[in-house]
Amino acid sequence: MAPAVEAYQNGDPAPLAREFAAPTVLESPIADYARLLLSDALGRRGDLVAGRAAAIAIVDRHPDSRLAPGALIQAA
Repeated sequence: MAPAVEAYQNGDPAPLAREFAAPTVLESPIADYARLLLSDALGRRGDLVAGRAAAIAIVDRHPDSRLAPGALIQAA
């Protein structure tokens, strides 16, 4: 996972989009953060529909998360 985050930080969102879409990541204790990064990575790859869906999933699955309001803005 660390190499994917490093690649993302260096401008390559593909590894993060691939790894953070895994069910084990999306069901982890940091799933809301993972979904937010996944949303951004998908958007950077040009898949705006999937990126929006990932952002909306934060609100649907983690409504009490501090990231939910920002995810709604990102989805818009």
